[in-house]
Amino acid sequence: MNYCKKCENPLDEMAYIICGGECAKRFHSICVDLTKDQLALLSSANIKWMCDQCVCRQLYLQSQSLLMPFQQLRPTQSKNVFEKAKVIAEPSALAHLEGANAKMFKRKEYLTFGACMMLTLIIMAAFFVAIQVSVEGKCNLVPGNSEEPRTNIQTNSNSVSCLPALEIVVRDQWLAQPPIKDMIPLKLPVERIIVIHTRTADCETQAACTFTVRYTQTFNIESQQQDDIIYNFLIGGDGNVYEGRGWDYRGSVIQGYNDDSISLAYIGSFKKQMPSEKQLNVTRLLLAEGVRLGKLSSDYRIVGANKLDPTSTATSADALYESFKDWPHWSDH
Repeated sequence: MNYCKKCENPLDEMAYIICGGECAKRFHSICVDLTKDQLALLSSANIKWMCDQCVCRQLYLQSQSLLMPFQQLRPTQSKNVFEKAKVIAEPSALAHLEGANAKMFKRKEYLTFGACMMLTLIIMAAFFVAIQVSVEGKCNLVPGNSEEPRTNIQTNSNSVSCLPALEIVVRDQWLAQPPIKDMIPLKLPVERIIVIHTRTADCETQAACTFTVRYTQTFNIESQQQDDIIYNFLIGGDGNVYEGRGWDYRGSVIQGYNDDSISLAYIGSFKKQMPSEKQLNVTRLLLAEGVRLGKLSSDYRIVGANKLDPTSTATSADALYESFKDWPHWSDH
């Protein structure tokens, strides 16, 4: 008999899903926060779902190249970190463990996921050790595009508030399909930001948000006959920004307004429910990053999609637009 790897109860009485990652484990759909509609889509769309453990392992492997400079900064500490990470990223290494450590790892399978989380904390600590608060009162944080430092905005004259770094999950990380055709470049800097919602279930974990983003791209391409996912960026309830067409290419959200706009799509349905504070905070970071990179004009305007296409039901998101009313760049027209 097969059992759910999360709750350890039998699978035969409830709907379940198989992880498409390396572990190939089975889970009850409710145990991994997948709705019946999302589960049904997996059988009809070419989308592979992965558990949090496999997502974590994949992100670690993709982040190795970003962490290589730390081996030069702190050779001994970096070596220890990568040796520990290798055991987690390569399950076959567990077979070579001896004594008490082997027994501990084999006792409960979920300890692998716990070790992955510990690795994440170690990596975060390494970043904060290497990126110090300068004496001038500025915080050099991990940049949104992971290529160059981003100066944090000081909240008052006496102290510096170090906000979480902007985390952009790029297309390769959420396993995007390649565009059907070459994308059309935008003329930068852009002066208009269009905010809209995806009209899907909301998400609180990276695994769930990744599923929604991949489903959205599949729906846009196969059902709406678009060349790619239609949004420039998607804002997840997990506090991450998911790259759609990005800063440099034209989206396909509102006909007649795509040539000079960048679209931000909030994952969820926000007709009555406002986006979370986490989603709004990461929006501020993303917009500041866009201005810093020269992708957005410093006097950009934020416009609700309903103002540009008031007859479309897809743009009906009153609570979303209400949450921006007090923002300095908000425009009612």
